[in-house]
Amino acid sequence: MTARKGQSNAHTLFGLTQIPCDNQIRTLLDPVPPALLGPVFDHGFSTLVQTQQLAAFQSWQKRRLVVLEGTPYFTSQNISCPQCARQTHRTGTTTYAPRMLTPVSVAPHQHKVIPLPPEFLGPQDGQAKPDCENAAAKRWLHKYAAPYRAHNLTILGEDLSATQPLCEVLIEERLPFLLVGKPDSQPTL
Repeated sequence: MTARKGQSNAHTLFGLTQIPCDNQIRTLLDPVPPALLGPVFDHGFSTLVQTQQLAAFQSWQKRRLVVLEGTPYFTSQNISCPQCARQTHRTGTTTYAPRMLTPVSVAPHQHKVIPLPPEFLGPQDGQAKPDCENAAAKRWLHKYAAPYRAHNLTILGEDLSATQPLCEVLIEERLPFLLVGKPDSQPTL
């Protein structure tokens, strides 16, 4: 934006004279525990509620649709951490990728999403390997179902989410849900 218009939002909104590079930002943010960002998501969501911006995200029966999806947020063949998933390729190289569950509020005919607090996948309770998306989804639901329940959430999930343990947590947390069940992976259904 600085190159195109002569100044950027960082300057006009926040008074920054020099914008830090990616490495400087990482150096500052890497030591910050992700849990400290929770209030930022809460504040953003509360602001959207207060300003009635969430109305555009209502679907049928005034429900808010929330997709729980896991994603890597970084991949490298050189840098790793204890939370990283590791994939060894046929060539013998290994790719490291920390992952997180990224819940977002979506709506038909909306090109935007509303991010909700993420849940990081990583080794839990002394385990050596990172856990799976469903385990992270269960943790997220136990943490956030109560505060978000008042906003009429319906949880959406892909075929990997259509498991009895996850459905039991959704029922326990009193959240309606719609999960995809493919014939090959859900023969009983």
